[in-house]
Amino acid sequence: MLEDRFGAMANPAGVWVEPIQGENGIIVPPGGFLSGLKDLTDEYDVPLIIDEIQTGMGRTGKWFASEYAGVTPDIMPMAKALGSGLPLSATMYHEDLDTWNPGGHTGTFRGFLPAMRASTRAIEYIQSQELLAHSRSEGEYMIERLREATDSNPAVGEVRGRGMYVGIDFTDREERSSQDFVGAVQTACYERGALVWTGGDDDTIRLIPPLVMTHNQVETGLDILIEAIESVTVA
Repeated sequence: MLEDRFGAMANPAGVWVEPIQGENGIIVPPGGFLSGLKDLTDEYDVPLIIDEIQTGMGRTGKWFASEYAGVTPDIMPMAKALGSGLPLSATMYHEDLDTWNPGGHTGTFRGFLPAMRASTRAIEYIQSQELLAHSRSEGEYMIERLREATDSNPAVGEVRGRGMYVGIDFTDREERSSQDFVGAVQTACYERGALVWTGGDDDTIRLIPPLVMTHNQVETGLDILIEAIESVTVA
């Protein structure tokens, strides 16, 4: 599509991609995907837009997930954790793309100082408390323990992710669909005091806990989740 400028997409404005797909079920791309994509966009002079709205601010164990691939995007939108709970988003882009004139871009929430102050303090806290390393170590523990606990469970297809950004994919079985399993696991967790979210076609449990979650809290949450999975799949 990039090569054929006389086709249906004659002049693409850019290529937009998530470094790890979030809403689709925490899907980590294969090695070389992002770097290969950057080579293509550079070759055809098309901006590479890497969406770090969910993956940014330390969620995956680095400030931005694209760092794992050694790729610097041309444009990078970010939000959610950037404002530490307050409404704040931002777009970072290469200076060659800075064509705005003064007053050329306005918005209702631009310059919302409480959110900017909260974001600054959140960044400082992530740095001072070494939460990037914490996200990596706790995320590795989460994935390892979940894989060990579900390895022989035919209803669980894959446990995947980076840092504290973990997905548990369920597979279809003859008597019950993966969506049925996920809904039942979600309810069982809720009844035990833990909230988990879904992704993909509601066939994936998504775990996106706060970066400040302690190891004891991680263990408690995993105990509840593993017990819920076992209770549902055995039933």
